Amino acid sequence: MTALHTPQQLDSLIRGSMDGEMMLVSIDGPCGSGKTTLSEKLSLDFGWQIIHMDDYYLPWKRRADDWQERVAGNMDLLRIEDELLQPLSENKSARYRAYDCRRDVFTKSSVIPAKGIIAVEGNYSQMPQLRRYFRQSVYVTLPRDLRLQRLKAREGSYYAVFEKVWEPLDQRYQKTLHIRAHADVIYQEML
Repeated sequence: MTALHTPQQLDSLIRGSMDGEMMLVSIDGPCGSGKTTLSEKLSLDFGWQIIHMDDYYLPWKRRADDWQERVAGNMDLLRIEDELLQPLSENKSARYRAYDCRRDVFTKSSVIPAKGIIAVEGNYSQMPQLRRYFRQSVYVTLPRDLRLQRLKAREGSYYAVFEKVWEPLDQRYQKTLHIRAHADVIYQEML
């Protein structure tokens, strides 16, 4: 594993392992570690296409009663595999619909061409059934106190719910499946 401190180093490393073909990369890590921020930087500065795991939440009515007890019980892993990862792994464009869980609706569909670097960013991108699609996996880390500070600022008044529901789900996923240990690259932004 390599610890990198700049998006430029990360882009250079990933591009260096490309063979001219499209490459799928996962970007995972604990809540508040900077996955989305890093992804936005890689998209703006280096042209990476970014897909957010948040677009693949299960609609509320399709979640099992015990969804909070299951690792990824809130995620539509079959949909991301069928709609996005399988076609892209076959060098075919993919068409997907993002799910907006706050409004409980699907948005209009988008086309993702099978070219360049396509990163799937977010918790659960390294679920065992999805790992085989990724040529590289990046684990984003940040000290816990800084992560919590970011989460409190980001979530505002919703932080109490986030701390009670989402943070334990994230911790269970990270620890149970040893997500960091499966990463090809460990990324921590320079502090």
